[in-house]
Amino acid sequence: MYSKGLIYNLAMASNAVEYSQALQANTKKAVVRSRNGGDLKLALVSGETATVFFTIPAGGSYAIDAVFLRNPTLYLKSTINTDVAEILTYGDFAT
Repeated sequence: MYSKGLIYNLAMASNAVEYSQALQANTKKAVVRSRNGGDLKLALVSGETATVFFTIPAGGSYAIDAVFLRNPTLYLKSTINTDVAEILTYGDFAT
């Protein structure tokens, strides 16, 4: 099981910009969704929201579970302006 949860709200002012959210070390699970109804493009490498990405459709969410990422950073781009990516994470975080 996981010892703690963390929530990130990544503000994305422009749909033309890729935004990044570094996750806490020892993150084991992440759930991502759009707060304002945009499709989200999710990548694990900077710059890939334009080429190699996973689409999270508006109204949907995506869970990454049982992962062990070396540099846990998510790269996101929305199809609408003024969107917020809601990211809920779980892991074994220091208290």
